[in-house]
Parts: sequence; C-alpha cells; structure tokens
Amino acid sequence: PATAPTEGLLSGWTFLSDADARAASAGKLASAGTQFIHRPGVEIPGGRAIAETLENLFRLKHELLPQLKNIPYVQEDTPIVCAWYPEARSVLLWDLSGREQAVTVRRGDTSYNVSVAPLDAGLVEGI
Repeated sequence: PATAPTEGLLSGWTFLSDADARAASAGKLASAGTQFIHRPGVEIPGGRAIAETLENLFRLKHELLPQLKNIPYVQEDTPIVCAWYPEARSVLLWDLSGREQAVTVRRGDTSYNVSVAPLDAGLVEGI
C-alpha cells in the first residue's frame, strides 16, 4: 500500500490495492492510524471507498489539500503521480499522459514550475 503522511487530524491516508483491500476487509491487514482509501467492492471499517476515475481522484485531492499544509502536491488537475521523499528533499513526478506536461509543484507558499515528458518522470530537488 502507498501511504501519504499528514500533519494534524489524521496520521495520513493509505491507498490500498485490491488485494490489500480484501485483506483489510477480512481483518488480516490493520491500519497503523491512517485512513484506508480503496476502490468500491469491499467494506472496511473506517475506510473510504472511492471509484477510480480522474474526476473522483481530483475531487479527493481538493478535499485533502487544506490538511496537507507543508506537503508538496501538483497544483493542476492532471494525471501525474507525485511522490514525496522528505529525507531526500525531493519530489518525483511521473507523467501518465501521452503528452508533455508543464505543472506547478506547490509546497506551502513556494512553487516549482516543472515540465515532464510524456510517460516519463521528472525530479524536483531541494524541496
């Protein structure tokens, strides 16, 4: 499972694969204080089912943004994976689209303009 840390109300969110969601539903996988996010089809106490569409994922992103405070994110609603490595002070961007993406990575009040080639990855360092 992929986990996003947060500061504040939650310890974060854990985005479950279908196999992990089935394990959590069967009581074989427990949360370490994060909210499980999973696709519909299983019931997980305290979890949240979200259909995997761009519209739903962007809606979730906008809902979570106020809680992120000092955590980097891609400002635009575009299909790019944003992985933060705080110990390395770096953000890895993976462009899932078939075209070059010019995006803004935000962390607090600081912005970083980044261009990522189609189906390629880009790195923002010193963030």
